[in-house]
Amino acid sequence: MTVDRSLNTFGKSDTFGKIDFNVSQIGFGGYRIYEKSKEHGEALEYALVNGFNLIDTSSNYTGGGSERLIGNILKQMIQEGEINREDFLLISKGGYVQGENLTLAREHETRGQPFPEMVKYMEGCWHCINPDFLENQLQRTLNNLQTDNLDVYLLHNPEYFLTYIKNRRLMDLGTARKEYERRIGQAFCRLEEKVKTGKIKAYGISSNTFINPADDFEFTSLERVLEIAETITSNHNFKVIQFPLNLFEPGACLEKNQACGTKTLLDVALEKNIATLINRPLNAIVGNRMIRLADFDDIHHQTIMENFSRLEKKSMELGSRFKTDFKIKWPEGSDLTHIDRLFSIPQYLSSALIKIQSWEQWDYEKEYRIMPQIYDGVNYLENIMPADAEWQEWVVEFSQSLFKLLEIAATHFKTSKHAFAATFCQRLDELDPDLKSSASLSSKALRILRSIPGVDSILLGMRKRDYVDDALETLKEPPIHDAVSILSSISQEELIRQWEK
Repeated sequence: MTVDRSLNTFGKSDTFGKIDFNVSQIGFGGYRIYEKSKEHGEALEYALVNGFNLIDTSSNYTGGGSERLIGNILKQMIQEGEINREDFLLISKGGYVQGENLTLAREHETRGQPFPEMVKYMEGCWHCINPDFLENQLQRTLNNLQTDNLDVYLLHNPEYFLTYIKNRRLMDLGTARKEYERRIGQAFCRLEEKVKTGKIKAYGISSNTFINPADDFEFTSLERVLEIAETITSNHNFKVIQFPLNLFEPGACLEKNQACGTKTLLDVALEKNIATLINRPLNAIVGNRMIRLADFDDIHHQTIMENFSRLEKKSMELGSRFKTDFKIKWPEGSDLTHIDRLFSIPQYLSSALIKIQSWEQWDYEKEYRIMPQIYDGVNYLENIMPADAEWQEWVVEFSQSLFKLLEIAATHFKTSKHAFAATFCQRLDELDPDLKSSASLSSKALRILRSIPGVDSILLGMRKRDYVDDALETLKEPPIHDAVSILSSISQEELIRQWEK
């Protein structure tokens, strides 16, 4: 299989800021990519051979699993001659201290050698952009990705420092901003060194608060960030920014938070030739709601429950087989906790269908509790008896039954939002009749975003081949004439009411 060059004639940004590379207008987002997911690996490979040439990940995505899966796939494809290293742009981020990184940070504290300037944001999630920590994180990222260098390395949400200060009222705004900028400056100094040694080719910031009002305590100013980089060297390598932009969060192109309230984030990025990456294109955070901008199937409740009962029965049968065929083989001293948790998932999902009332709550449970528990458990089971073929076959069959059960449960919650997607599609078609040629809500949303001046690449979670195909179809559609006016015409209040129905 060789790289499809069809994206060379459509769907490519002319430039990527100051970086000499024509990136695909939709990039592969690695946020929810799991190391052990065959489906996610196949989707990445499929995306690459079909011309998508920008990959974005982070050290904290699925506990480093996202980087490891991407590294494995890239190494395999390069060795097999399917792609060359110069065919794609590889981006990762550092700053979050979770999972393995949190364990590492605590070990350093125990030895009396803590990483400096650690922001202990909350239990289970710290944050740090101190040069010593970034040095450690960059090397871990390179190891995970099995590469000698990155095209771009981003500070990942450095505004966590401001959020921490604000929540605890530790400093006034002026003092907090001054310290925030000092920390960014010393991080930039170290990253400039990494460019000189060839570990990275450019750097930047991924921040959710680039789009905030200028007087917001947690606001990150692109103008100030550029000034900081320029004080280090006039020939600096700060070249990329990443931020949220979607139909519900249009701040990047509507909020005039730069140049004393006269320019938007995208205005300044265009003016300074800074490359832009868009995240959360289909997942809007409005207040305490997560609104999904995608189509939802309308499947009869009885059909869903019948499918769920059938799969639940199969999972239970596989559980019984473990007790009769494999428990006697279980290595002495090995923990049964992981398998007990996996066996509890069907019952938990059955209860969730009744107890969980909203799609948002379900999505959180699925992404941050259930799926990590399945992947962690399956990974543990695979290593218990690696040489036993019958055991390995059972692990695969059991894990597939759990994922299918999870998918059916998800359908139950998605069905409740079918009317919202239909209403929103109709509203967008009214705002611009050209959008009628885009069949789905997600394709309409992506088409609008890629038509906004200053947007270089949209990071999309292409975890399935179907999602890659959807992205390809979206790129075949022509741009919208005035995408910004569509964003300014959308009534958030009206659509939130529709979402909550």
